Amino acid sequence: MPYEWTLERITRLKNLWQDGMSSRDIAQKMGEGLSRNAVIGKANRLGLSASSRAKVSSKVSEVKKAVVLPPDTPMRKKCQWPFGDPATDNFYFCEQPTLESRPYCKEHCALAYRRSVSAKVSAAQSV
Repeated sequence: MPYEWTLERITRLKNLWQDGMSSRDIAQKMGEGLSRNAVIGKANRLGLSASSRAKVSSKVSEVKKAVVLPPDTPMRKKCQWPFGDPATDNFYFCEQPTLESRPYCKEHCALAYRRSVSAKVSAAQSV
């Protein structure tokens, strides 16, 4: 059954949007199986834009600011692989020693950097 956009629900969506809530958070707050994409679609049809949202300082932006390093900063020495949701207090980084010139430890580099199929074929053919 499709989600029914009543006048009350549209008003609530507009208010939450203007308060700066993310589409995902709006969907969760409004409930009833409403998806993030449904919120985005309705906001677009209503002419709501990112500029109409309030600028809200969130934990996510604070975390992003905390991990951004200026270009002249020496290489990180601890793995920057994230765990958990940045919007919660349970968010953290791996912090194991990194591989040289990589932001991750050996285990997380194996997950983040994978050789392409053509590189694997080339390596197999050269043997």
